[in-house]
Amino acid sequence: MKINHINLNGVHAYRQQAQQTKSPASVKAFKDTLEISKAAQTAQQIQTTPTYETARAEKLASLKERVENGTYEVDAKKVATDMLKYYRL
Repeated sequence: MKINHINLNGVHAYRQQAQQTKSPASVKAFKDTLEISKAAQTAQQIQTTPTYETARAEKLASLKERVENGTYEVDAKKVATDMLKYYRL
């Protein structure tokens, strides 16, 4: 049996088209981006400033001292109000 190579030009056109779609030069590179909201940026700046850290350390030292002395008292109404705000959103 003899096979003739008739009409192979039509097949070559499809091969060339498939090779063009696979070429990496035609594919655009996608880069990930990250945007931080203004509120998050502000919060980050507040936390990294030395005044925030010193004020927090002073408050913590004061609370530790009050707990050790037995003079620390919890305001039940404030705790209940804050819990309601938190869980009601």
